[in-house]
Amino acid sequence: MDKIYANMATIPERIKHLEVVVNRILSQVDRLNVYLNNYEEIPWFLNNPKIEVVQSQDHGDRGDAGKFYWSDKVNGYYFTIDDDILYPLDYIQKLKEGLCKRGKKCAVGFHGEIYNNKIRHWTKDRKSTHHFYYELERAAPVCILGTGCMGYHTDFIAVKPDDFKIPNMADVWFTLLCNRQEKFRVVLEHGRGWINMLPIPEEKTIWGKTLKQETENPDEISKEVELIQECLPWKFIQDIPFHNNIPSH
Repeated sequence: MDKIYANMATIPERIKHLEVVVNRILSQVDRLNVYLNNYEEIPWFLNNPKIEVVQSQDHGDRGDAGKFYWSDKVNGYYFTIDDDILYPLDYIQKLKEGLCKRGKKCAVGFHGEIYNNKIRHWTKDRKSTHHFYYELERAAPVCILGTGCMGYHTDFIAVKPDDFKIPNMADVWFTLLCNRQEKFRVVLEHGRGWINMLPIPEEKTIWGKTLKQETENPDEISKEVELIQECLPWKFIQDIPFHNNIPSH
């Protein structure tokens, strides 16, 4: 039986939210890996035999890319989560089912973006968004998967921590990897409010900071936009035909 890993990165300002996320996810996985960016000490609630902790003091501040620190160190289901999302108690089960239905040959999640073939502004040139909070009646292929609620199997997508060369751009780096390996990205069907956002001001999120930067500097080309040009025009934006009798182990 393949092991199930949940992997996350976190910052000290979100320690209360971190405890909530840990309590929601821990029972659903074989191991929870937590990358602590700039924590002065390890929170007490991470003292659990199912949890592995890595500190930025030993391996550098990797921002959101810390969730991929274990990507070349474990084998099995690799699910990436965030410290600002309230996950349901059947979250991992649903993510795993969606992956197994597709033979584990792609990446699946519950949040994704669709872009046109020309992108100048990362936050404003999105054609559409399948947000994890809102209902999606049918699974939909996307250009970008949000790595805060996503998963893949290590046998089918090769990922290394060093692939994430700039912090806080994990969605972009993972998309580049999928594009190079010709792997689809699919947002799975889900109900409204099944996944919720924990209360964090938008300006404190990576999305909010990027939006502010692009709004204040409309003539600048962001790193996200520069890097994603490699994927244009978009390819591999489709779902994988599947059969319900595919084994789920």
